[in-house]
Amino acid sequence: MENKINIDRLIIREGRLDDIDSIVDVHVAAFPDFFLTTLGSKFLGVMYRIFLSSSENAFVVCEMDGRLAGFAVGLMKSSGADFRLAFRFLPELVLALMPSLLRHPLHLGRRIFSRLIKDEGRISIPRDALILRSLGVNPEMRRNGVARRLLGAVEEIAKNKNAKSIALTTDAVQNEHAVQFYVTQGYQELGRFKQDNLREMLIMIKYLPVL
Repeated sequence: MENKINIDRLIIREGRLDDIDSIVDVHVAAFPDFFLTTLGSKFLGVMYRIFLSSSENAFVVCEMDGRLAGFAVGLMKSSGADFRLAFRFLPELVLALMPSLLRHPLHLGRRIFSRLIKDEGRISIPRDALILRSLGVNPEMRRNGVARRLLGAVEEIAKNKNAKSIALTTDAVQNEHAVQFYVTQGYQELGRFKQDNLREMLIMIKYLPVL
């Protein structure tokens, strides 16, 4: 992928460390009720810096009229990067999580382990897949093609990394708009599982053309 792609008012480019604060703001606005958001902005900042530090990432942002309109981040499954990165940044993660851990140590510990370290192995995802970890769009800037162009940029990076597919998880219930969006972009259901034994989730996958 070229460093910058200017289409109409949108600029798609690779993410940088100086984007982190804006990425966190977009995440909070896009996912106000999600579990990771409840852990606080400091934790989110560390999490996205962890993703950005991996050489096996696909991390892109979209600017519109000089503002960050959205971001997307993925990691190659074959890299096994999640656990190693979490261990490398463990002191920062613990410090960022300390207020929440002090309030709910056991409950929070189990959920964090499930979300950030444990593999999606409930359903078999191809080893040569790139896993989309997060795609967020500023609610004020939706309906401008931001998500579609971010996803397209991630797919181009995935191809360059010789990924054969892209996999993602999304809510299976009361999430028709997002699911339909992924379907229109060529994704299909691979399977379902219950997150935290409660929240029903879809795993979706798109098989990339062989170059």
